[in-house]
Amino acid sequence: MAHFIGILTGMTWQWSLRVTPPEKDTADDWLAGDESNSAILVVDDNMVMVKLVIQTLAPCGLTCHWAKTADEARQILKAYPIDLLISDIREGFLDGVGLGSWARQQDRYRSLPIVFFTACNDRDTIQAAASLGNVDYVLKPLRPAAFCERVLKRLEVCG
Repeated sequence: MAHFIGILTGMTWQWSLRVTPPEKDTADDWLAGDESNSAILVVDDNMVMVKLVIQTLAPCGLTCHWAKTADEARQILKAYPIDLLISDIREGFLDGVGLGSWARQQDRYRSLPIVFFTACNDRDTIQAAASLGNVDYVLKPLRPAAFCERVLKRLEVCG
């Protein structure tokens, strides 16, 4: 069963989707959590892309959080243990490279794997993203099967 839960914290909504085994079919069971699942943070201002990413990754047993802006993403990163950051390189008012750079300055996330997915093909932006280290780069449009495989491999390598 899939649970798509929105949590209002301050003025932001945090959305999480998690596919749970049949024996865990209530929100209380979901909220109790299963520490074996990896937590992913998806950052994009395009809800269609967010849904596609979450629908692709949730069946793999991953807990997916979503943020629309870099500010919301920083709040989630401060509040929850995140195992992998997936971000558009250009998402709204602050670019994904800036968010990745901020994450690298946090002790907790110095080695956080980052997957950038974008239509951006600007060489300087791509080099700036790569300079963060532990980064993967996926071009849009997203191919769900290949994307899921790449994310799972990144978690396996870094986990």
